[in-house]
Amino acid sequence: WSDIKFPDGEKYASTWDIAATGSLNPHVNAYGVLRSPWNNNPSPHIGRRNSTYGVRRSFLPTCKDFKRCFQKKTLTEMKYDFNGVTHGPVHIVLGGGWGEDTSLFHRSTTDKMNVTRPVEDDMDYLLQGPIKVVMFKLLWRMGYSRCPEKCALPTANEPTSACKCSVPQEYIDTFGVREILAATNISNFLSLVPQFVAHKNDDVYLLKVLRALEDPGIVGDMLTSAAAYDPIFWPLHGAIERLLSYKRLMVRSGKVHSFDEEWGFPDFKISNNDPYLNGVCDWSKVAGPADLTLPTCSTGVPCLGHGEFDNIQLFELGGSTAQFTNREFYEYIRPWNDDLPYVYDTYEFDYCQSEGADFFEMED
Repeated sequence: WSDIKFPDGEKYASTWDIAATGSLNPHVNAYGVLRSPWNNNPSPHIGRRNSTYGVRRSFLPTCKDFKRCFQKKTLTEMKYDFNGVTHGPVHIVLGGGWGEDTSLFHRSTTDKMNVTRPVEDDMDYLLQGPIKVVMFKLLWRMGYSRCPEKCALPTANEPTSACKCSVPQEYIDTFGVREILAATNISNFLSLVPQFVAHKNDDVYLLKVLRALEDPGIVGDMLTSAAAYDPIFWPLHGAIERLLSYKRLMVRSGKVHSFDEEWGFPDFKISNNDPYLNGVCDWSKVAGPADLTLPTCSTGVPCLGHGEFDNIQLFELGGSTAQFTNREFYEYIRPWNDDLPYVYDTYEFDYCQSEGADFFEMED
């Protein structure tokens, strides 16, 4: 993809207003490239790696995954699979990650997603897998890990490793490692890992964990908020829309008799050890990344844009700009809508049938 370049982000870097938006600039990295601000890749080209921090990932969605998703009884359950098994692994495998600090934990060379033993018993594996990016973003979103605003382009004497995110020592001295890991829900998630539990009172070990998570290295763009620049993003997401459209058509035709289209999301809970930010963080009182004032994080507050009647900023349709709520857009993309400006050549998944994944055959 040598001909595809990310736009220069200077316009967005110079006009972003933290006080007005309540967030750090989400668009521009330290090299002025229009990509995730924590992804310190100096190249203006699409970033990809066929491994995640040195480990090859080979798990991809299968027809059986699509079948299980299709057979879900509710829109909420289907959305859970849309976000996860039916497309998430493609982002991971194509994006990848590299440039991490390899001195902190032993580097595994085995793709343990393909063996029966749970990966959760291997701390080394977790700290170099895709979940490392998730845990880093908890630190970043809550303000504990700070990323540089500007970095000089790398040279032989000043490599990209000099441009990295980190947890300021002031935070460690003020709050302590245990409090930072607890406040970000990381320690709760890692309580599933026996190796972590065995060292939960060892501050030296916990600091090692924190230092392994404070910087994601360089992450392939498919594994970031800039994924839409990668051409594979579009057929991938189109396949998910086609699967949902197929389900809606089968409901309308009467071939599928039960499908609850009430708007909802799976209930992620801290009690389930889910690694997620339970709420939102307001950065309006923070002057910038160099200001070590922490944002105000409120737990239990849903992210704007996820709700059924939240407005989503959209695009031009038929030459005019359109804006919908999530529910309105869901209704708009029904495949029998005559105003929809596109159509798929087929909504069926015949190739899955040939692989033995009949969407209408219930599994035992």
